[in-house]
Amino acid sequence: MRRFLLLVAGACLSPGLWAATYTYTGSPFTQSTSFYAPCAAGPCANFPAGATVNGWFTTAAPLAGGLPLGDVYASVTGYSFTDGINTYSSADPNSRVYSFLVETHPSGNVAAVQLTFSVWETGSSPHAAQDRVSSIAIIGPTAGWAVADNNDRCLAVGAETNTGVADTCVSFTADGSSSFATGPYGTWSSDLTPVVGLWWNPNESGSGYSIDVKHGVLVMTVFSYKASGEQEWYITSGPIVNGSFTGTLDRYVGGQCISCAYNGLPTSAGSPGVVTINFTSPVAATMLLPGGRVTAIQPQPF
Repeated sequence: MRRFLLLVAGACLSPGLWAATYTYTGSPFTQSTSFYAPCAAGPCANFPAGATVNGWFTTAAPLAGGLPLGDVYASVTGYSFTDGINTYSSADPNSRVYSFLVETHPSGNVAAVQLTFSVWETGSSPHAAQDRVSSIAIIGPTAGWAVADNNDRCLAVGAETNTGVADTCVSFTADGSSSFATGPYGTWSSDLTPVVGLWWNPNESGSGYSIDVKHGVLVMTVFSYKASGEQEWYITSGPIVNGSFTGTLDRYVGGQCISCAYNGLPTSAGSPGVVTINFTSPVAATMLLPGGRVTAIQPQPF
């Protein structure tokens, strides 16, 4: 029975069972051009003041940490981006993907992207040259920018070279009915929230970490020992940002014994330093402890 429970717990803690969402927050467009009135073709529109490219994509499992810039389209289960006029969404049969290149930090958070999308504005599948199409591109952070084209004229239709997506406008051009906007590269965040509960390093049984996360704030209690063997407790708390946490590890003494009458709050006994935790998935993390010791931790199955 114990072996069965451990197998079930291990399956439930498998990183592959957690989807991940990566969210892009754009900066306002700084340059734009308008269509020439009156509108001659397609859905003419100008980008409103303050418009930005914003959006998100999801993957079936968190992206691995330290990925070089490469195609992750096969791992993407959904996406949606807007530019102030158009929406580019995996739920829209008229949306197309040109490229879905992503690089990740060691923590697994997005470090760089080359994302390009289009959406058919006129015509029906199979589309043809002269149908109208809009597009966006997010490239960064090096020399980064976001650019949006509305209502361009398609010149050629085929399968996209990078993604193989059929019925894609593979060549287009702007004309008097088109509009354009561009702005600086924005920022990425992820919903990499760790599983709450008891964490440990299986090779360091006897010490452990109680982790809770709520409203973007992590609280961790550490039960450990002094070099002399006496037990010692610590606590740290603070915001968790893009799967990473850094906080002061505070030591407390003079608390209540389990069978004693309450004798007041424990007192602070200083801090040995700062602790940093980098979560590579909801069920895996690397922790840098005061003094430079590094340990890999995971939820404790039971």
